[in-house]
Amino acid sequence: MAQRFDTPRVPGERRRSADGGSACAWRQTLRPHRQGELDSLCGIYAILNALRWAAGPEVITARITSGLFWFLTDQAIREQGNLGLCSGGIGLLHQRQLIKRAIATLAAEHRLRFGYDLMPAASLACLGDPDAPLAITMADHEAIILNLNYTEWHWSVLQAVVGDRLKLFDSVGWRSLPRRRLTFGTSFVLRFLGRIPRKASKRRRKAKTTGPSSPTETP
Repeated sequence: MAQRFDTPRVPGERRRSADGGSACAWRQTLRPHRQGELDSLCGIYAILNALRWAAGPEVITARITSGLFWFLTDQAIREQGNLGLCSGGIGLLHQRQLIKRAIATLAAEHRLRFGYDLMPAASLACLGDPDAPLAITMADHEAIILNLNYTEWHWSVLQAVVGDRLKLFDSVGWRSLPRRRLTFGTSFVLRFLGRIPRKASKRRRKAKTTGPSSPTETP
């Protein structure tokens, strides 16, 4: 009688259940880690998303966004270290420094002018209380970078307020959160102020200042 062999398996393959799935029970509910779950770069993503929300994708292009991401991540690592950035996240002081560096870089390299302010504490209090009159209005070319706590502290961008919920422009996929379950820390208002005009060249300025003599002058 011919010897019977098991069906060949690829290297590392384990025994599977009858339905083709894994025989390990825990694999039935296991999900893969999503990008971003094991790091704490939400502060950098919030800055980039706020810039895009305030100025639009035609101004903050994919090329500018990519360059800023590498620049801001490098700055955060220099200030906090690899382990601090990954495990501890970006706190208020460092977030403020990164916003200022992003604004300075956009002005120097792309002639884009942004400004920022701290969000008023009274507005944050209204934001977290659905029964209080809402004292937040977002103008065009303005974005709000929120420091909020839902299941954990997180930097995000406010898109709109709809009744008792916040709509977010968020890096981890949070789209709508209940206002009653949120607490807020110091947050920022970011504004796009337009493009910086190009300076006239020295040759052009000289031509303007050495024009024809005044008609009142005598030869």
